[in-house]
Amino acid sequence: MKGALERVRIYAEQAVEMLENSDPLAMADFQVELQIYNHLAGILFELKDYEGAIKYAQLAIDEAIDKQSLYLLDALYFILGRAEHVLHRENALQDLTVAKTLALIRHHPEIIVQVDQQLAE
Repeated sequence: MKGALERVRIYAEQAVEMLENSDPLAMADFQVELQIYNHLAGILFELKDYEGAIKYAQLAIDEAIDKQSLYLLDALYFILGRAEHVLHRENALQDLTVAKTLALIRHHPEIIVQVDQQLAE
């Protein structure tokens, strides 16, 4: 299992390097870009790289807000809030609340349940 996690970490680091070295204008599809950042933030969270998870979730949130899109914002705020919660940051509760509100708007009951579970801890 440890070897598998190390391989995942290497792949995640390679993905980060590719993203950082690519031209953002070369991204063909805005939603694909957000999906990549969402998955990357989730992987980094699972690898306990909470700062990395926050970085890529926030980057995607900023992109979505800039494009005036709600796409994946509930999931992104959920990852952001969870990572901030682990790091005992003050704005974790606010970001989890935003995630739940957006999940209600976007009709994503699975995120609502996960946020409620996180808030109960």
